[in-house]
Amino acid sequence: MHETHEGEARGRRHSSSSNSVDKLQASSTRSRSSSRETVKSHSENKTALVNSALTDIQHIRETHKYLEKSLKTLRTEYQRDHNQMLHALEEERSRLNGLERELAYLTELHQRETSNLKEEISSTKKIIDIRYNGKAEEFSEALEKCQSHLLKMELQQQQEMDISSKHILSAVLLAAFLFLLYKYWNTVS
Repeated sequence: MHETHEGEARGRRHSSSSNSVDKLQASSTRSRSSSRETVKSHSENKTALVNSALTDIQHIRETHKYLEKSLKTLRTEYQRDHNQMLHALEEERSRLNGLERELAYLTELHQRETSNLKEEISSTKKIIDIRYNGKAEEFSEALEKCQSHLLKMELQQQQEMDISSKHILSAVLLAAFLFLLYKYWNTVS
């Protein structure tokens, strides 16, 4: 719109200037013919030129007012946009600071939790080692007791079997002796 007003003003000035030049040329040709007409047409030309200049000045003033108004509007819009951008940047900076604080807190919390977990794992491992070693010793002792008890039972069983076999052998020998004695007694009697 600014370019349109400026173009119109230039066109009017150019057309009024060319009109003025044409009028001047026409008036100079007439002036040769008569000096009285020349003065009259010269004053008419001056009046036309003054009117044309006043019209051009009026158009320039209107264009100037329009441009000032447009510039003021642009400044207002620029200032509003600038303030909005500053506000948005301030909000983002504030949000970023909050996120940085939260990240630092979470990092510290993570480090503490990791340290606590390492300590807990270490103590649990010690407890498991102690219990495992204790249970292994108990198991080993119980196994030794079982083995010694088993050996005792085997010895006792072997002794019992030796005694049973001795009794059987004695009984067999006694039976054989009695049989021989009976036969001998039968033969003697």
